[in-house]
Amino acid sequence: QKYVETIVSKTFVYSNPGEAKVLEKQKDAVRSKAVESGCMVWFTQQSAIQKPPLDVNFHTCLNGLNLFAKHGDILKEKADALVCPIDGDMSFSMKLIKDVIHAGGPEIQKECGKIIGERKTLACGDVLTPCKGMLHFQLLILAVTPIWGKCNYTMKGKNMESIYLKHVFLRCFDTAEQKQCTSIALPILGSNDFGFSIRESALTFMEAVKEYVNKKQSQTIKEIYVIDMDEKAIEEFSEAA
Repeated sequence: QKYVETIVSKTFVYSNPGEAKVLEKQKDAVRSKAVESGCMVWFTQQSAIQKPPLDVNFHTCLNGLNLFAKHGDILKEKADALVCPIDGDMSFSMKLIKDVIHAGGPEIQKECGKIIGERKTLACGDVLTPCKGMLHFQLLILAVTPIWGKCNYTMKGKNMESIYLKHVFLRCFDTAEQKQCTSIALPILGSNDFGFSIRESALTFMEAVKEYVNKKQSQTIKEIYVIDMDEKAIEEFSEAA
């Protein structure tokens, strides 16, 4: 008992960049030094807790998948994949697709024209992965998004437009997964030109994400960012999600 009372224990925390790698290489030397001093040493490693960026309005984590909603320019987001909604006619009249072509170059629209020529028609939920042009993203996903009010029936009490939108989300996630992407940036899919309320888009997004993480034992996607230039829209999305 008297010996136990004389034992002194101290904990030293290292968290600066590079310290973990240095200590990993020097473990044996540290242990030897401890023995020379009549001490014992143990090493433990604790995973860092990810903190959301300061500009994030909403953050949650589902089975290791971090979800963020933030106000800003989606084309400046540092993500592996960019999702851009399009209509079935590929009229390129929506604002985001115009911005994508302006930033990425005309070769994006040119390649889309070739794809349309080969496929003839596009159905709701179809996704295209044309060249990314000059965009910094690894992958550009063009998703054929439903327009609210086009369907006049429901299934199990749910509007068909919402069912189709959920399918769009899942197709985008699966496409990014197949390309080994770890992060995705997407707008509030279905809002604005497509007529969905922001609340309906948010609820459908969360439903799709939950289905995605539950059916995947492991996924490459670790972060999904929902981004919009309209701060009030992001606030409304965050409240609904």
